[in-house]
Amino acid sequence: HILTLNGKAMTITRMLAVHDRWDGLSLAQYTSFWTHCLVHNDYQHLKGNMTMLLLVGPSVEHNFKSRKVLWIMCIVSLVSALVHIVVGKSNTHQLGASGIVFSFILLNSLSSAKKGEIPVAFVITMILYMGDEMVKFVWPTDNISHHAHLTGGAVGAAAGFYIHEIRDAATPQQGQPKRVKKKD
Repeated sequence: HILTLNGKAMTITRMLAVHDRWDGLSLAQYTSFWTHCLVHNDYQHLKGNMTMLLLVGPSVEHNFKSRKVLWIMCIVSLVSALVHIVVGKSNTHQLGASGIVFSFILLNSLSSAKKGEIPVAFVITMILYMGDEMVKFVWPTDNISHHAHLTGGAVGAAAGFYIHEIRDAATPQQGQPKRVKKKD
């Protein structure tokens, strides 16, 4: 499907993707901060991302709750789009939900985290997934947006620790009395 945008013929996929050049006058530039996660390069790209989301998504949603997960997805989309504009290769566009997938992978590894603890699963995930992505980002051999993976993982990890910090602060420690709010 070909559409015309600003006098240029574009596919819907390309129109919804994030581009490496900033055009502040283009409405599509702003909407692409979130729409790029909805379009994929091909069926295999879509299938890979959806498979990973289906594998780790239910656990992430159960542990971090739907509304927080939706916010995390929106933040990952926005941040990875901005990072692509800054560090993406010239004449490229970013599309797909890989950043969200990586955020879910890191969030999933933090499912059992407690305040002041770093789960072994998180450490191993950081080494295996994020370490590999860092190497691929520094020495690229493909046209994959490894910075989106790194961004998603970083946002997912930060959000996971932050949510646990807030949750643990609100939960009384064992042996301590529950705080009761007094009505005025």
